[in-house]
Amino acid sequence: MLQCQCLKIPVKPEKTETLLAWIGNLKDRKDEVLEALSSEGINDEAVFVSQEGDRHFLYLYSRSEDLEAAAMAFQQSNLAVDVEFKSILAECLDFPSALALNPVFYADGRERSVVCHP
Repeated sequence: MLQCQCLKIPVKPEKTETLLAWIGNLKDRKDEVLEALSSEGINDEAVFVSQEGDRHFLYLYSRSEDLEAAAMAFQQSNLAVDVEFKSILAECLDFPSALALNPVFYADGRERSVVCHP
């Protein structure tokens, strides 16, 4: 069964536009993005941004057979899109303040599974 995670990461002050501009350009780099996901063992990944008061937060959702191995593969990746992503993340996000959100319900129509974590 695939593992899933969602991280809530504060965006550094005045870095939201830089972050969103870089993410917006990924649509023109589809092949690179898909190669990176495949090489890292990521099945699905989604990024969301929210504003709470005067702060912005990035939500990073990922699914993989092995999230720990996927994270290690990303950190070791030399693919251009991953190198740039690591640089943008360091510039724009406050990772020490990141919060891992705990999934309480997960349904997968492809695998026909439902998981609850009370």
